[in-house]
Amino acid sequence: MNDLPPAQPYRDERGFTLIEVLFAATVCLVGLMAVISTFDSSRRLISAAERTEVVSQRAEREIEETISRPYDQVGLQLSPIPAHSTDPDHPDNRIATGGGQYQWRTSPSQYSALVMDGALEHSSDWSDDASRLSGTVYRYITYYNDPSLPGADDGRRVTVAVTVAGRRRAVTTTTIIRDGS
Repeated sequence: MNDLPPAQPYRDERGFTLIEVLFAATVCLVGLMAVISTFDSSRRLISAAERTEVVSQRAEREIEETISRPYDQVGLQLSPIPAHSTDPDHPDNRIATGGGQYQWRTSPSQYSALVMDGALEHSSDWSDDASRLSGTVYRYITYYNDPSLPGADDGRRVTVAVTVAGRRRAVTTTTIIRDGS
């Protein structure tokens, strides 16, 4: 014989109410949306950093290719002459309104004459090896005058501005070269 009383159901074993289930689902959904938003923001930041890195490397590559040429070829082709752009984000915005001069420094406003007797194109299109990124390379070659040296043409300033689709401003880099002959 069994001396145990018959089992009685507990009143609190009814399970979750519909309100509790909906609240738990809402909390989980809000948490999931926050995680997805974080991943999406991270992806956009990584894409922007990748574009900047690729464009910077492209600008450096263009500088290296330019300075590896013979000195008398380091200049822009005579035609077409680069023209001023009214768009403040466009690299050609730094060309003087009448053309023929380039402002490599924004402050103070100082223009230098463009070297127009060389072998370089003013602009050319580019794309990366995977064809995911593309843009335009702008070249500006100006005469450089070092006030501490005698003479007017002490070298040439090579400035390269590279644009990429999806980035508003160009990445610009510059260097000065001298005639080694």
